[in-house]
Formats: sequence, C-alpha cells, structure tokens
Amino acid sequence: MKKIFELAAAGFIAALTFTAPAHAQSQHQQIVEAYGGEYDPDGLGAYVRGIVDRLEPHADLRRPIQHVTVLNTPMVNAFATPEGGVYVTRGIVALANSEDELAGVIGHEIGHVAEGHGQQRQTVSIGAALLGLGLQAAGVGDLGLLGYNVAANLGLSSYSRGQERDSDRLGVRYIALAGYDPYALHDFFQSMLLNERLAQQLAGSRSYTPPVEFFSTHPNTEGRMEYVYDRAARRDVAEGEVPRIVGDYFDRIEGMLYGDDSEQGFVRGRSFVHPDLRFAYEVPEDYTIQNGTSQVVAFHQDGSNIIFDMEQIGQARKNNLGGYLRNEVAQEVNAQVSNIQEFSINGVRAASGRAVVTQNRQTRNLFAVVFEGDGGSAFRFLMVGPRDGRSASQRGWIDTMDSFRRLSNSEAAELHPLTIGVVEVGRGETVADLATRMAFDDHQEARFRTLNGLRNNNTLREGQLVKIVVE
Repeated sequence: MKKIFELAAAGFIAALTFTAPAHAQSQHQQIVEAYGGEYDPDGLGAYVRGIVDRLEPHADLRRPIQHVTVLNTPMVNAFATPEGGVYVTRGIVALANSEDELAGVIGHEIGHVAEGHGQQRQTVSIGAALLGLGLQAAGVGDLGLLGYNVAANLGLSSYSRGQERDSDRLGVRYIALAGYDPYALHDFFQSMLLNERLAQQLAGSRSYTPPVEFFSTHPNTEGRMEYVYDRAARRDVAEGEVPRIVGDYFDRIEGMLYGDDSEQGFVRGRSFVHPDLRFAYEVPEDYTIQNGTSQVVAFHQDGSNIIFDMEQIGQARKNNLGGYLRNEVAQEVNAQVSNIQEFSINGVRAASGRAVVTQNRQTRNLFAVVFEGDGGSAFRFLMVGPRDGRSASQRGWIDTMDSFRRLSNSEAAELHPLTIGVVEVGRGETVADLATRMAFDDHQEARFRTLNGLRNNNTLREGQLVKIVVE
C-alpha cells in the first residue's frame, strides 16, 4: 500500500487493448504503476534484460522486445505483452534458484508472444484500485481471489491448455538453444507448487487455498510438469549435464527486498504496520493478510474480507466522518449505512456504520469504519461477510477496529523490510538448522524449503548456497 493512492475510485477497471503499438508506452507505464513501480537495485533490470537478450535470437518474434522490467511487488508473477514488454516481479525473481530457472519462466512468456496468444485474447484489463467492496465491479467472493492482486493485478485471461503447452514447449526450446539447462523450467514449476502449498499452510486450512498469481493466469493443467520434463529429455541432454548459473544469480539477488517494502507497509503475522504513515492494526485469528499496492485485504475461509485503504476525502468531510459514511460510502456500496456512531479509538477520531448489501444475489453484512488521517486523508476499513451475524469471522471485526493505533517515531524507526540473504551450508547443517535463521515466527522450515525449491526428501550438502530471509 503506497503513501498516495493514485487510483482510488471504487471498482475502477481500465480496459487496455494491446493491439495498438502507438499506445505501448502508456500501457507500459500503467503496468509499472499498477504493480508498485520498477524495482532496479544495483542494475537488476539490466541483468534480467541480459537474459532476454540471450533468449530472443531463438524466438520467432514479429517485433523485438522493447521493455524488460522487474516490478516492485512480492507477488509471484511474470507476463509479456504483444507489444514486446517482458515483466517479472521481484517475487518470482526471489523464488527462482538459478538464472536458468528465471530464463525458463521468461522463455515461456516469450513463447506466448511468439505464438500470438495475447493478440488472440485481444484485450487485457488492469484491475486498479478495486475498492474491495466488490459491490459494483467484483463480487466479495471474488475478493478472496483478488486479495493476492489487490489494486495491482493485470487481469489477464487464463491461457488455454493448448496455449500453455505451446509456450511450455517453446520455453524449453529457447533456454536449451541459449545454453541453459533445459530441465530448469520443470524445477521452477516444482517451486511454484511448493509456494502454493505454503500459501495453503499460511491460510490455515486444507480446504482453502489462496491463489498463486502465476497459476491464476497460467493454469497448472494436469501433466504439465511431466510435459516440460519430457520436452527437456528430448533435447538429448542428461539431467544435471548442463551446469546451472547459481552463484552469479544469488550474488544478484542477495539483499533484494523480500515481501513488502516500507512504502507499502509490512505484514507481520496477523498485524499490518506502516512505518511511513505510522499506524498499525491487527486482524482476527483465521484471517490471512495480503498487502497490495493500494489496499490491504484480510480474507477468511467463509468468504469474509477485511479491506483496508486510505483515501483523500478533504478537510470538510474529515470534520464530519459520520456524514462521510452516510453519504459517500453509502453511495459506493449502493446501500443505506445506518447505526452510525462517532468516537475516538486510541486517541484517533473515528466513525462506524453498518449496512446490508446485495451482491451475487446474496445479502451480506457490511461494517464500515473510517479513521481520521493526516491532512485531508482518512483510513478506512470495509468489512464484508455472510449475512449470519453470528459468523465467527465477524465476531472479531470490533477487535480489529479497536486495534487501530498510531505508531510513535521510535516504533516506526524500528520497523525494517525483509531481505534475501545467501549463506553457504556448513558441515553437518540440516534444513532444520538453517530454517531457524528465517526471519519469521511461524512455518520456518516450510518457508525455507519453498524459497530454495526443496521437497521433503531433499537434503543439503556442504558448501551449497541457499537463500534465507533476514531483517
């Protein structure tokens, strides 16, 4: 969540056609802005550009690749546009365990461009600033899905199974011809599956799995991993024969941001803290928080969501927070907001109200809270859940409201982003040993294995380079 939200209109969805080259620059800029800006510490963008340059001669492209951009978001995603833009998130860069794996991902995306898959879809849309209510443009149920892409998701339609297979085939072909290990794409897909299972663990339910962005637009069809392995084996190269570029790759990503940066605030367990805007709050148990460019969404297994954002409402409306709920918020949710109360929580002026909204032919409870911010700004909670007010997911809404507080300067100064560290495995060190060095209070071993692409039966060897997350 950035300091200033450029796109704050409820349910705004800007449709962009990727068929007019004259608009390519503006499309590029909109993509970069929607995904939190460009991330380019120590020439990381140029390094990724070098991977593209190595692959591009082996692809039958109608036009050269124009933009190669690392996007400043922890979301795990990559995509390419028909105009010749290749985009990878720092989340996907962090998940890869060699230059070969990242090259496999990029090769796959270039394959989509070479085959014209994006042109066949004609358009994509950038879902920017989905106010989360989902009451005008997206359903509340959909927010469980959009929570991973809040205000920052390219609404790329899912590719067909045939399109995916074509791009998988081409991705393996491109990296093999470029001198990379053709089996690398298979291993990266394995890391993606580990990441998906970790997301499920963090959500605390075997029956609910938050989406992984890459597979949201690139469906993980049955047999896909086996297919890319088979395509690699057809290159007449034995597994392990081509050495992977690991050391140089880890040198490039060491010190890279992991998770949220300070401008977007930090998720820390069930808490969200923002050192720049100096506030913090906590969501109830059984909610999982996902930070976005313009919003923070906490989602529950029963479809409930706690959506938090900041809006510039002006001094006049800030002086009458109850009226703001009664008028502006009511208009946004297309429902009457009643039971409006004004009060102070932890020294911050606030107002709350309730409504019953209709969405997807279902009535749902809405609890709206607005807090006074600095200048003409306001902080907002929009909590939506099943009509049954006795739902366990809603009993903690008041606690979330009561937890909102401003941070002192000293508290804010102590908050630091997480980064990628690289260490060498020592003699006798195990996964369990190194997992304790991960800067998390929970699921340390699962996080370590996911970050390093290690299945349960994988062990470490002395001298092996591995990634950890440090503060």
